[in-house]
Amino acid sequence: MAFCPSCGSKLDDGTKFCHSCGAAQETANTYTNNTNNTTQNQGINIVDSTSSFDKEDIEKNKVLCAVAYINILFFLPLVAAPESRFGKFHANQALILLIASAIIGTAGGIITNIWWHIPVLPDFIKASVGSVLSFVFWAAPIAGMVFGIVNAAQGKAKELPLIGKFNLINK
Repeated sequence: MAFCPSCGSKLDDGTKFCHSCGAAQETANTYTNNTNNTTQNQGINIVDSTSSFDKEDIEKNKVLCAVAYINILFFLPLVAAPESRFGKFHANQALILLIASAIIGTAGGIITNIWWHIPVLPDFIKASVGSVLSFVFWAAPIAGMVFGIVNAAQGKAKELPLIGKFNLINK
């Protein structure tokens, strides 16, 4: 059984194009090539190390790893599949996201509180800019969570943008 490196769909052996996304298939026996892929998007490097993981480990634990990105559930792959390298990778990424979310939420609360106490600004400006600030501080962790869930569910091991390079859990 092969998988599309673009979208993660299951493919029959020897398939030349993915039936889901239409991507050309160089080999039909791997998720990606044998080196770590790095995608650069607007100066942000996203390292894809999917090829360094066992395909059976990925298939067996990808749903469990996706659930790990739901806030405090980062430990779930560590408990349910303690020998899974794929699980440890996503548990690490989810823990980093949890810590970053706590920092962003705290910083956002402090900045928004300071913003509301600037006496020279009219209330409508405080409300407008305060709403934008609140959205930014709320949206960043949600975007990280969605990124992690989607990649884990597709059987990919991509680091979270900006914060994914940190290693808190031994692999």
